[in-house]
Amino acid sequence: MGIYKNIYTICLFTILFTSCEKYLDAKSDARLSIPSTIEDLQGILDNYSMMNRSSDLLNNMTDEYYLRRTDWEAEWQLNKDSYVWDPQTNYYSDENDWDKLYQRIFYANTVLDNLEKATGSQEKLNQIKGAALCFRAIYYYQLLHLYAPPYLSVTGENKSGVVIKLTSDFNQPIIRSSVQDSYDQMFKDLEAAVKLLPDRAAYKTRPSKAAAYSYLAKGYLDLHNFEKVKEFANAALLLYDTVVDYNQVAPAFNPFERFFPETVFYLYTVNALNSYDWIAMVDSTLYKSYEDDDLRKLLYFQDAQGNGTVAFEGAYTGNPNQLFNGIATDELFLLRAEANARLNNISDAMADLNFLLSRRYAAGSFVPLVANTKEEAINMILLERRKELLNRGVRWTDLRRLNQESPYAATIRRVLDGDVFSLQPNDPRYALLIPAKVIQLSNLNQNPR
Repeated sequence: MGIYKNIYTICLFTILFTSCEKYLDAKSDARLSIPSTIEDLQGILDNYSMMNRSSDLLNNMTDEYYLRRTDWEAEWQLNKDSYVWDPQTNYYSDENDWDKLYQRIFYANTVLDNLEKATGSQEKLNQIKGAALCFRAIYYYQLLHLYAPPYLSVTGENKSGVVIKLTSDFNQPIIRSSVQDSYDQMFKDLEAAVKLLPDRAAYKTRPSKAAAYSYLAKGYLDLHNFEKVKEFANAALLLYDTVVDYNQVAPAFNPFERFFPETVFYLYTVNALNSYDWIAMVDSTLYKSYEDDDLRKLLYFQDAQGNGTVAFEGAYTGNPNQLFNGIATDELFLLRAEANARLNNISDAMADLNFLLSRRYAAGSFVPLVANTKEEAINMILLERRKELLNRGVRWTDLRRLNQESPYAATIRRVLDGDVFSLQPNDPRYALLIPAKVIQLSNLNQNPR
C-alpha cells in the first residue's frame, strides 16, 4: 500500500495544478517508492477501487429516474446541483469528477512512464502498456462527456475539449486541447492498445482487445462516423459475443451477479443518485414502455420502497447499490444495430436487434420487430438503448449526441413539488464548469454559461 500512498500524493499535486514548490517538496520522498517491477505496474492498474470506478455525474444528470423533494434536499450539494443541472454544478465542490478522473489518468501515465525500467516478459509488458493506454482513453472519454461540449463536426476543432496529459511529469504544459484533438488522442490510445492487449483479459476488471474495440465504437458514435462504429463493434463481437437468455436468470432482489457473463469490461459507480434504490424512482414513462412479456420488466425493477413506485435493481454488479458502467455485449449489438440502420442496412440492423430481444422476452412470446424504413429502424433501436442500457451512464452520452439531430433532440425536466427544472438540447450546461480551484491555479479557459 505504500506505493499507492506515495503515488497518490503526487497525483493530487498534479491534477489539482498546485504550485511547483509543493510538488517538488513531495517529489523527493515519493521517489523512494517509484514503481520499478512488473508486479508494481500491474498492481497499480489492478487497484480496482481506483481504476475501475466510473463517474457518478454521468448517471446523476440523466432523465432515467426522479427523486422526491425531501430526499433531494437531504443530499450533499454536488448531488443536489447535478440533479437539477444547476449552472454552478461541480464548480466549488472539493469532491468532483474532474479530480477523480484525472487521478485515474495519472495512474495510467505513471505506469506508462515507468515501463522501460521494469523487467519481465515482453508479452506481459505489452499487456500492461495496452491496459494503461486503454484506461487512459476510457477516462478521457468520460471527461469529454462531462467537461467538453458535444462533438460537432463543423466546429470540433475550435471548441475547447479537455486537458490531455500524456505523462506524469508535472512540468508538462497544462492547456485545453480542442474537442477534435481530444478525441483524436483517445482514438490513438485505443488503437495502440488493440495491438498490445489479449483478446480477452484474465479478469473482467482488466482491459482487453474487445474492450478497446468497444470504446472505439462508442467514441466514433459521438462523431456520427457509423462506418467506424460498425467496424469496431463487429471487431469486438468477433472476440466476445455471449448474450444470456434472460429466461435462465432467476428473479431475485438482485438477479445479476458481478461479472455477469455478458460483461466485456467492468466499471462500476457507487455514489450516483440513481444507485440509491431507497430514494431513486425509475421514470414512470420509461417503465411503462416495457411489455408484460419482457423479462427486463421482471428482472430490472422492484418495488423497493414499498409504495408502488419502481426502483432499479438490474445492474450487472451483484450489488443493489452499485451501478454497472462498463461494456457488455448487449451494448455492442445495439451499437452495431444502430450503425447498420444509419447506413441503411435495415435487415442487418433488425437482425441484431431481434437477436438481442429474443433473449429478453419470455420463452415463446417474442415476435420479431419489422422496420420498413431506415427511420423506423433507428427509432426502434434508440428506444431499446434506453430500455436495455438503463442506468449505465449511456443515456447522458446519448442525449449529447442525439441533440445534434432535430428528430431525436429532447428537452429533459425535473419536477420538485411544482418547481420545474429543464435542460434544453445543446444547452451550455451539457458541459460542466471546470472546478474553481483548477481555473484559479492554471488559467484554463472556462466553459461558457
